Amino acid sequence: MLGLATAFDGEGDFTPEERAKLARGELVTRTIERRRGQSVLVGGLSWLRVRATPAELWEILVDPTSYGHILPSAEESTIVARGESSVVVRVRHRYGLVRASYHAVLRFDEGAHMLSFTLDTRRPRDIRSGYGFMLLTPVGRDRTDVTWGVMGDVGSDVVAGLLRPLMQEWMLRVPECLRSWALDQTRC
Repeated sequence: MLGLATAFDGEGDFTPEERAKLARGELVTRTIERRRGQSVLVGGLSWLRVRATPAELWEILVDPTSYGHILPSAEESTIVARGESSVVVRVRHRYGLVRASYHAVLRFDEGAHMLSFTLDTRRPRDIRSGYGFMLLTPVGRDRTDVTWGVMGDVGSDVVAGLLRPLMQEWMLRVPECLRSWALDQTRC
């Protein structure tokens, strides 16, 4: 499971504390912040063990309209284009007076139960850039380890700077939101 995540982040195996958290069904996160030229990318990796099969969770992931339920503070997700191997989705978030929307290009690898995405920089967006993945790995008969990696440049204005730590925390909560939606239809 860590092979793909390690390539994303360059970090090693889980610590004993992280292993214990996963076994208890708690979210494990590792934050990342990188500077690339003028860009400040924030995000990281998160893992969560969910009492559901990869197939059950995959059904949610391949329906991009469900992203309005599994992305923190998302109001709406709409499919705007379909290609042979990709889907473009417009996602709109709202937290109080702060609003942001963007278009993401999604690619699905059903055999690996892996979703990857990049921000569509050709379409209107309030976020400068972003990319990531979600990987579903079976654990026993009825559980799945959800691995989520995300990095994004949310902008450099004052509001983005003040909200960056909160946004980074939310970005890493997606596995918890997926679990809430899958198990009891509670949105994030």
